[in-house]
Amino acid sequence: MGAGMNKAWRRQVRLLLAGLVLFYPAWWAGGSMALSATGLATTADVPWMASPMFAGPAMFGGRRLLPVLTGVAMLLAVASLWLLRRWPLAAGLLALGSTLAILRLAVTGRPGVAVSAACAAALAVTAAGGAWRAGSPAFLTGALAAFALAVHLTGRFPGGPWMPLAVAGAAMAAGGWLARRREPVGAPSWAMVAAGAVLSPVIWTGSLAVGTRLDAAREARERRETQAAMAGVTRPSPEEAYTVSFFQKGVNFTAEGPTNYRPGPAGAMLEQLKPLGVNAIALVPYAFMPRKDGGEVRFPERGGMEDPPGMEAIALMARQKGFRVMWKPQVWVGGGSFPGDVDIPDASQRRAWFASYTRYILFHAGIAARAHADIFCVGVEFAQLTKYEREWRELIAAVRGVYKGPLVYAAIQGQDFEQLRFWDALDYIGLNNYYPLPDSLDTAEMMAKVETVQKRFQKPVIFPEAGYTSLENPHRAPWDETPRRISLEDQARCYEALMRAFYRKPWFHGVYWWKVGTNGYGGPEDGWHTPWRKPAMAVAARWFQTGGR
Repeated sequence: MGAGMNKAWRRQVRLLLAGLVLFYPAWWAGGSMALSATGLATTADVPWMASPMFAGPAMFGGRRLLPVLTGVAMLLAVASLWLLRRWPLAAGLLALGSTLAILRLAVTGRPGVAVSAACAAALAVTAAGGAWRAGSPAFLTGALAAFALAVHLTGRFPGGPWMPLAVAGAAMAAGGWLARRREPVGAPSWAMVAAGAVLSPVIWTGSLAVGTRLDAAREARERRETQAAMAGVTRPSPEEAYTVSFFQKGVNFTAEGPTNYRPGPAGAMLEQLKPLGVNAIALVPYAFMPRKDGGEVRFPERGGMEDPPGMEAIALMARQKGFRVMWKPQVWVGGGSFPGDVDIPDASQRRAWFASYTRYILFHAGIAARAHADIFCVGVEFAQLTKYEREWRELIAAVRGVYKGPLVYAAIQGQDFEQLRFWDALDYIGLNNYYPLPDSLDTAEMMAKVETVQKRFQKPVIFPEAGYTSLENPHRAPWDETPRRISLEDQARCYEALMRAFYRKPWFHGVYWWKVGTNGYGGPEDGWHTPWRKPAMAVAARWFQTGGR
């Protein structure tokens, strides 16, 4: 009796270790297959993939991939049962690794009800599949613990990074109890466990090395492309004067994969914008800060989606094509926050943050000066930080020492815009206009707020951003992309209301709609903010071309 129990527990220990050391290869393989499949599907432009009813990660051109990711998870789980029925442990491992890889992709994108329901269904198929058929609660526990450790180390999971570890601990306790209730069908050998222990770090380091080499090759190719584009444009004279006041019929021209800010394909998109009356684009580089209560602002000096040399080439190309260019550096904030959440009450930490942010802004101000960008934005939506007036005035003075053109700050609606005290230090009052509107789309209340600020500071007003999703009732919370029914008409009506209210005001000097991507994503199945290939773009074009007539 005792010998039998010891044998059963040794088998469970091997299963637990196998789950730990073999999970990563299966996770990696399953995730790679899923991404390959979704890449092929999006290349084929499957229309239903863009439905905003699904809130998966925005990849491969900004489309929602959750239905495809979930479908791949299901297929892998079912295929593992059918094709690998003679090897239940391998079948379950592949299915579980694939499903959890997809769950990982989902929770690092836009988690929502659809994500939770679809991943729960995929996990249910997996649990009923090869892994459980192998009689391996400890194996499942080990795999879940490996997954929990991975998300803990990256800090990416709803509820915080400690929650997966707590869940894994509970799973391990449950696995131990179940192991006493059910005899497993089989267990891996110690050789298999040892092989997994070797295979996991080899795949980890190998994939990093290969990825690094591929990234280097891609960046080298893009550098050559950028250099070729730069050779074909005329650089402005450093003495060329800036036009301080001009009307901007613009869009935020954002880097979207896989095109990014590559001059070739981005230049082709510019050609499509010109006939629509667009005469200005905002180029939007990003930096990153780890959390909303501080931390260094980090940014690439070359490479990445918003490659600075590529941006410079696009700015020069755009100006040669007759576009005005706004240079609009922004900041991603970790932990699911946005710049308006950032507040640093500690004076020493705030000094350190402003020092790193100033380095970021001055770096891009220098590039904007070389490219003779027509306007430079010193900050975007720092609603909690703009109360530190002295720091912002010092930053603005430092920027003026590098860049000689007009400056703006892009305030978010509400207190950030209405109570800002340093508008006098800038050339434009900038509002990222996401003010909600009543169901009647009456703009009187919003107009009163904007006019109050304009009359106080006597500066022209521009909207460095304005936009509405193409989801139902976007006027109620213009920033909200919560999945719901698509309504292209609602988006177009909001565009019309905003243009009709502001376009002819003598103090209003233009808008940059959020957003048109360099890869041209958008269309009738897309629910996000872009107006591209939607009726809203036609509304904007009519106002840009004819003043709304």
